[in-house]
Amino acid sequence: MLQKVIVFTPKDPPPAGLREALTACGQPNGFSINMSYRIERPKEKATAEAFQQQLAKIGIKVTPKGFPRKDYFSTYLGNPPYVVKNNLGLGVNSWGADWNDGFGFLSQITDSRVIRDTGGSSNSSVRIPEVDTMLDAAQNELDKTERGTQLTRSSHEGPLRIQRVLNPEGPDCPHIYLLGW
Repeated sequence: MLQKVIVFTPKDPPPAGLREALTACGQPNGFSINMSYRIERPKEKATAEAFQQQLAKIGIKVTPKGFPRKDYFSTYLGNPPYVVKNNLGLGVNSWGADWNDGFGFLSQITDSRVIRDTGGSSNSSVRIPEVDTMLDAAQNELDKTERGTQLTRSSHEGPLRIQRVLNPEGPDCPHIYLLGW
C-alpha cells in the first residue's frame, strides 16, 4: 500500500523519490485504481479527471467512475465492501462541519467507529486508533480552546496536527475550495 502522499502541480516535474516510494510499496511500475465522483456534479468529474492526468505522469492509472448522488455513500463510496471489490482508491467528496470546530469537521470523516460495512458512511477506510483517541478527548473537553488543542497534538510526540497522524510521512495535502460547489 502506498502510504506517502506527494503533491505536485501540473508545471512541476514528478518529485524526487517518487519511483523509490512506488518500489517500496511493491508497485515499481505504478498501478491502477478507480476514482469515484457524483455524475450530477461537473466539478467533481473535472476533479477526478485532473487527478487522472496528474497521477498518470508517475505511473498511476486512474479511471474516473461516475455514480448517482442519491446512492453515492450508501451504495458506492461509503460502502467498504463495494470500495474494495471495485478498486475505488480515490473518491471525490465535499464536506462541511456539522458545527464550527475541529471535532464537528473531523469526526465523521476520520473516526473509524463511524464506518458501516453496509454503507452510508463518509469515512470508508480511515482506521487509525490514535485518531479515534484524539477525537474522544476533544469530544469530552468542554473548553472550546482546549478542544481545538486536543486535535493539534499527539500524546506521545508533542505538538502535532491531526494531519500528521493521518499522513505521518507526507506533506500537508491542500484542501481545494470551489465556489458554487
